Amino acid sequence: MSPNPINDSFSIVKNSIEKIKSIQVFNLRGVLVKSYKGVQDQYNISELRSGLYLATIKTENNIKVVILIKE
Repeated sequence: MSPNPINDSFSIVKNSIEKIKSIQVFNLRGVLVKSYKGVQDQYNISELRSGLYLATIKTENNIKVVILIKE
C-alpha cells in the first residue's frame, strides 16, 4: 500500500496474482468509514479526518489488515 502516510488517496501494490474483492476502512473504534468493491487504481479517503485507520483487504483466499495513517 502506498503512500503511507496518506493525504487523499492510496493504491495497492499489485505484487500478487490474487484479485482484490473488497477493501474496508475502519476507524480505531471499529466503525466502518469507507468501503470499496473490486480493484481500483486509487482509493480516495480525502473526506476522512487525520488519524489512524485499519484497512481490511479481502482477496479470494486471504484477508490482510493494514494500518493507514491519514495526514
